[in-house]
Amino acid sequence: MDWRRWCAALFGVGLLWACPACQKVELPSGGEGQAVTEEGENLPDEPVELPDGYVDALSVGEVLRTYAGIDLEEDYEVGVVGYIVGCCTSTSIGSASFSTQEAKASNVLVADRKDETDAARCLPVELKKGTDVRAINLADHPENLGARVFLYGLVKTYFGQVGLKSVAYHEWVESGGETAPPEEELPEDTVTAPPDTTAVVGPTVPGSDEVADDTLDVRDSLVVIQGGRTLRPLK
Repeated sequence: MDWRRWCAALFGVGLLWACPACQKVELPSGGEGQAVTEEGENLPDEPVELPDGYVDALSVGEVLRTYAGIDLEEDYEVGVVGYIVGCCTSTSIGSASFSTQEAKASNVLVADRKDETDAARCLPVELKKGTDVRAINLADHPENLGARVFLYGLVKTYFGQVGLKSVAYHEWVESGGETAPPEEELPEDTVTAPPDTTAVVGPTVPGSDEVADDTLDVRDSLVVIQGGRTLRPLK
């Protein structure tokens, strides 16, 4: 299932239902009055090759550079691919830990490199209790360290810097066998059912299998701004 269609469905029935027509977003020249650090602006523009099927997503470095200094009171959606490299153990990015010994279930850090240990190059991701994305945490699942994941949520200030919150969709990423999804061992007597190939991509018209005309498509309302980036504020 294409992640773009999943994201359209999830945000279509949740966050985006009240979104008016989007206007062109002007990037501010600085981050005056914002809690967001400007470290991302100084990160080198290192190209990151994303797996097939994720060409419309951003790398962690691209998210950090693009949103550094921007007023994140607005809601900007983003799809990002990165490796789970650690988590924050306290209330600031300075508490970043790149092991599972003191892992917290409330957040993870993702980066473009599996062996990253520089917090300035990491994107903190909020894992709200009771949400599906909570399953990627390192406290309960230390085997997730080093796994590659796709996340779709809102860019917000988190741990005092650019972060990701309200994650509506996530999936494990496989790239030529480089990173396989973590697997849980099942009891020997467990019977697994065949995968369900039916996917709901939006509200349907009553009495038919057609998708309703008002089903939102993420790609239809993206706004292209300077440098070829795409941002979309939610009102």
